[in-house]
Amino acid sequence: MTIFDLLFLVAVLATIGAALRVAYLLLRRRLAHAGRAARRWAIFAGLYFGLLFVTSAFQPRAVVPIGQPRCFDEWCLAVDGARRQEVIGGTRARGDYVIVSARILNSGRGRRQRERDVYALLRDEHGDMHRQSAEGRAALVGSTGVGSQLTDSVDAGASERVELVFDVPHGARSFQFIAAHAWFPHALIMGDAESLFHRPTVVEIAPQRGQ
Repeated sequence: MTIFDLLFLVAVLATIGAALRVAYLLLRRRLAHAGRAARRWAIFAGLYFGLLFVTSAFQPRAVVPIGQPRCFDEWCLAVDGARRQEVIGGTRARGDYVIVSARILNSGRGRRQRERDVYALLRDEHGDMHRQSAEGRAALVGSTGVGSQLTDSVDAGASERVELVFDVPHGARSFQFIAAHAWFPHALIMGDAESLFHRPTVVEIAPQRGQ
Protein backbone atom coordinates (compact mmCIF):
# COMPACT_ATOMS: atom_id res chain seq x y z
CA MET A 1 0.00 0.00 0.00
CA THR A 2 1.38 3.42 -1.02
CA ILE A 3 0.93 6.86 0.55
CA PHE A 4 -1.57 7.61 -2.22
CA ASP A 5 -3.65 4.58 -1.23
CA LEU A 6 -3.68 5.82 2.36
CA LEU A 7 -4.74 9.30 1.22
CA PHE A 8 -7.58 7.76 -0.75
CA LEU A 9 -8.75 5.76 2.27
CA VAL A 10 -8.65 8.92 4.41
CA ALA A 11 -10.68 10.76 1.76
CA VAL A 12 -13.28 7.97 1.65
CA LEU A 13 -13.61 7.90 5.44
CA ALA A 14 -13.81 11.69 5.58
CA THR A 15 -16.54 11.68 2.92
CA ILE A 16 -18.57 9.06 4.79
CA GLY A 17 -18.14 10.96 8.05
CA ALA A 18 -19.15 14.26 6.45
CA ALA A 19 -22.22 12.72 4.83
CA LEU A 20 -23.36 11.19 8.13
CA ARG A 21 -22.81 14.46 9.99
CA VAL A 22 -24.71 16.51 7.43
CA ALA A 23 -27.58 14.01 7.47
CA TYR A 24 -27.69 14.09 11.28
CA LEU A 25 -27.70 17.89 11.38
CA LEU A 26 -30.45 18.05 8.78
CA LEU A 27 -32.56 15.61 10.78
CA ARG A 28 -32.07 17.85 13.82
CA ARG A 29 -33.05 20.83 11.65
CA ARG A 30 -29.74 22.54 12.37
CA LEU A 31 -29.52 23.89 8.85
CA ALA A 32 -26.75 26.43 9.45
CA HIS A 33 -24.46 23.80 11.00
CA ALA A 34 -25.28 21.36 8.19
CA GLY A 35 -24.39 24.02 5.61
CA ARG A 36 -21.03 24.69 7.28
CA ALA A 37 -20.23 20.97 7.42
CA ALA A 38 -21.10 20.58 3.74
CA ARG A 39 -18.93 23.56 2.79
CA ARG A 40 -15.96 22.17 4.73
CA TRP A 41 -16.35 18.86 2.90
CA ALA A 42 -16.60 20.68 -0.45
CA ILE A 43 -13.33 22.51 0.27
CA PHE A 44 -11.65 19.23 1.21
CA ALA A 45 -12.96 17.55 -1.95
CA GLY A 46 -11.77 20.47 -4.08
CA LEU A 47 -8.28 20.25 -2.61
CA TYR A 48 -8.19 16.48 -3.14
CA PHE A 49 -9.27 16.69 -6.78
CA GLY A 50 -6.86 19.57 -7.37
CA LEU A 51 -3.97 17.43 -6.10
CA LEU A 52 -5.27 14.51 -8.16
CA PHE A 53 -5.20 16.66 -11.29
CA VAL A 54 -1.72 18.04 -10.62
CA THR A 55 -0.32 14.58 -9.83
CA SER A 56 -1.79 13.08 -12.99
CA ALA A 57 -0.84 15.98 -15.25
CA PHE A 58 2.85 15.84 -14.33
CA GLN A 59 3.30 12.09 -14.47
CA PRO A 60 4.64 10.94 -17.85
CA ARG A 61 2.94 8.24 -19.87
CA ALA A 62 4.46 4.82 -19.24
CA VAL A 63 5.23 2.58 -22.21
CA VAL A 64 5.63 -1.13 -21.40
CA PRO A 65 7.86 -3.11 -23.80
CA ILE A 66 6.55 -6.17 -25.61
CA GLY A 67 6.94 -9.24 -23.39
CA GLN A 68 7.35 -7.33 -20.12
CA PRO A 69 4.66 -7.98 -17.50
CA ARG A 70 2.69 -5.11 -16.05
CA CYS A 71 1.45 -5.95 -12.56
CA PHE A 72 -1.57 -4.89 -10.54
CA ASP A 73 -0.59 -6.20 -7.11
CA GLU A 74 0.08 -9.91 -7.75
CA TRP A 75 -1.91 -10.13 -11.01
CA CYS A 76 0.22 -9.38 -14.07
CA LEU A 77 -0.33 -9.07 -17.81
CA ALA A 78 2.32 -9.34 -20.53
CA VAL A 79 1.66 -8.63 -24.22
CA ASP A 80 3.83 -10.84 -26.43
CA GLY A 81 2.78 -9.75 -29.91
CA ALA A 82 -0.04 -9.33 -32.39
CA ARG A 83 -1.07 -10.50 -35.83
CA ARG A 84 -3.53 -9.14 -38.36
CA GLN A 85 -5.92 -11.07 -40.60
CA GLU A 86 -9.15 -10.48 -42.46
CA VAL A 87 -10.88 -13.78 -41.59
CA ILE A 88 -11.02 -16.05 -38.54
CA GLY A 89 -12.50 -19.41 -39.45
CA GLY A 90 -15.36 -18.42 -41.71
CA THR A 91 -15.99 -15.04 -40.06
CA ARG A 92 -14.83 -11.96 -41.94
CA ALA A 93 -13.97 -8.75 -40.13
CA ARG A 94 -15.62 -5.43 -40.93
CA GLY A 95 -12.08 -4.14 -41.40
CA ASP A 96 -9.23 -6.35 -40.18
CA TYR A 97 -8.96 -8.51 -37.10
CA VAL A 98 -6.01 -7.74 -34.84
CA ILE A 99 -5.32 -10.67 -32.53
CA VAL A 100 -3.21 -9.72 -29.52
CA SER A 101 -1.34 -12.58 -27.82
CA ALA A 102 -0.81 -12.07 -24.10
CA ARG A 103 -0.10 -13.89 -20.86
CA ILE A 104 -1.84 -13.57 -17.50
CA LEU A 105 0.56 -14.26 -14.64
CA ASN A 106 -0.02 -14.77 -10.93
CA SER A 107 3.13 -13.62 -9.14
CA GLY A 108 1.75 -14.55 -5.72
CA ARG A 109 2.51 -17.71 -3.79
CA GLY A 110 -0.63 -18.32 -1.79
CA ARG A 111 -3.82 -18.39 -3.84
CA ARG A 112 -5.47 -18.10 -7.22
CA GLN A 113 -5.80 -14.58 -8.60
CA ARG A 114 -8.19 -12.90 -10.99
CA GLU A 115 -9.12 -9.38 -12.02
CA ARG A 116 -12.90 -9.27 -12.31
CA ASP A 117 -13.19 -5.80 -13.83
CA VAL A 118 -10.21 -5.69 -16.23
CA TYR A 119 -10.73 -5.02 -19.93
CA ALA A 120 -8.59 -4.23 -22.98
CA LEU A 121 -8.61 -1.50 -25.63
CA LEU A 122 -6.64 -0.78 -28.79
CA ARG A 123 -6.01 2.85 -29.71
CA ASP A 124 -4.94 3.43 -33.30
CA GLU A 125 -2.69 6.16 -34.66
CA HIS A 126 -5.75 8.34 -35.31
CA GLY A 127 -6.72 8.25 -31.63
CA ASP A 128 -9.77 6.00 -32.14
CA MET A 129 -10.45 3.40 -29.45
CA HIS A 130 -11.44 -0.17 -30.29
CA ARG A 131 -12.95 -2.64 -27.84
CA GLN A 132 -12.72 -6.40 -28.22
CA SER A 133 -14.86 -7.88 -30.96
CA ALA A 134 -17.49 -10.35 -29.71
CA GLU A 135 -17.84 -11.82 -33.22
CA GLY A 136 -14.09 -12.16 -33.61
CA ARG A 137 -13.69 -13.79 -30.21
CA ALA A 138 -16.49 -16.29 -30.95
CA ALA A 139 -14.84 -17.15 -34.27
CA LEU A 140 -11.45 -17.64 -32.61
CA VAL A 141 -12.90 -19.88 -29.91
CA GLY A 142 -14.74 -21.86 -32.57
CA SER A 143 -11.62 -22.36 -34.67
CA THR A 144 -9.12 -23.06 -31.85
CA GLY A 145 -11.32 -24.43 -29.06
CA VAL A 146 -9.54 -22.16 -26.57
CA GLY A 147 -11.68 -19.61 -24.72
CA SER A 148 -9.29 -18.05 -22.20
CA GLN A 149 -9.91 -14.42 -21.31
CA LEU A 150 -8.48 -11.65 -19.11
CA THR A 151 -10.86 -12.30 -16.23
CA ASP A 152 -9.89 -15.96 -15.80
CA SER A 153 -8.44 -17.18 -12.49
CA VAL A 154 -4.77 -18.20 -12.49
CA ASP A 155 -3.03 -20.44 -9.95
CA ALA A 156 -0.30 -19.00 -7.75
CA GLY A 157 3.01 -18.90 -9.60
CA ALA A 158 1.37 -19.93 -12.89
CA SER A 159 0.50 -18.21 -16.15
CA GLU A 160 -2.20 -18.55 -18.79
CA ARG A 161 -2.11 -17.51 -22.43
CA VAL A 162 -4.97 -15.44 -23.84
CA GLU A 163 -5.72 -14.08 -27.31
CA LEU A 164 -7.75 -10.88 -27.60
CA VAL A 165 -9.53 -10.05 -30.86
CA PHE A 166 -10.19 -6.52 -32.12
CA ASP A 167 -11.90 -5.43 -35.35
CA VAL A 168 -10.04 -2.37 -36.67
CA PRO A 169 -10.27 -0.23 -39.85
CA HIS A 170 -8.19 -1.26 -42.87
CA GLY A 171 -6.25 2.02 -42.76
CA ALA A 172 -5.07 1.71 -39.14
CA ARG A 173 -1.49 0.46 -39.00
CA SER A 174 -0.05 1.04 -35.51
CA PHE A 175 -1.71 0.64 -32.17
CA GLN A 176 -1.35 1.14 -28.44
CA PHE A 177 -2.68 -1.68 -26.28
CA ILE A 178 -4.30 -0.49 -23.04
CA ALA A 179 -5.34 -2.70 -20.12
CA ALA A 180 -7.74 -0.90 -17.80
CA HIS A 181 -10.21 -1.45 -14.97
CA ALA A 182 -13.60 -0.15 -13.97
CA TRP A 183 -13.20 3.47 -12.87
CA PHE A 184 -13.64 2.93 -9.11
CA PRO A 185 -11.44 3.10 -7.15
CA HIS A 186 -8.51 3.54 -9.56
CA ALA A 187 -9.77 6.81 -11.04
CA LEU A 188 -9.76 8.49 -7.61
CA ILE A 189 -6.34 7.35 -6.36
CA MET A 190 -3.52 9.87 -6.79
CA GLY A 191 -0.53 8.42 -8.60
CA ASP A 192 -2.48 5.47 -9.98
CA ALA A 193 -1.86 4.80 -13.67
CA GLU A 194 -5.64 4.84 -14.23
CA SER A 195 -6.48 7.93 -12.16
CA LEU A 196 -8.52 10.78 -13.60
CA PHE A 197 -6.56 12.95 -16.07
CA HIS A 198 -3.66 10.44 -16.15
CA ARG A 199 -2.29 9.37 -19.54
CA PRO A 200 -2.83 5.59 -19.73
CA THR A 201 -0.03 3.06 -19.65
CA VAL A 202 0.35 1.50 -23.11
CA VAL A 203 2.09 -1.27 -25.04
CA GLU A 204 2.97 -0.18 -28.57
CA ILE A 205 2.27 -2.84 -31.19
CA ALA A 206 2.49 -3.05 -34.99
CA PRO A 207 0.63 -6.23 -35.98
CA GLN A 208 2.10 -8.39 -38.71
CA ARG A 209 -0.11 -9.92 -41.38
CA GLY A 210 -0.96 -13.47 -40.32
CA GLN A 211 -2.93 -16.42 -41.58
